[in-house]
Amino acid sequence: MKFLKTFAKLSVFIVPQNMIVLSVNLLDNVMLARFSEQAMAGASVVNQIQFVYQQVLTALAEAVVMIGSQYWGEKRDKQNRNIVKCALTVGK
Repeated sequence: MKFLKTFAKLSVFIVPQNMIVLSVNLLDNVMLARFSEQAMAGASVVNQIQFVYQQVLTALAEAVVMIGSQYWGEKRDKQNRNIVKCALTVGK
């Protein structure tokens, strides 16, 4: 039950953040569509790069969670701290 409460608290911040990022990308495309096809195509390419970057960071975060949860289950705190340090360094 404690986990679900913590998860819900974190979701309150993460979901709107992702919605804002996606909305900005969508609005970029809508605004630039009024100028020219080339401007819209350029914005679309940049948005795709940003999307791939976000997916790579999400995959790395998921990997850290899986490895960290294994260490947590084995009560290996030192390795878990190292994993968290690595994740924070990569996530900068």
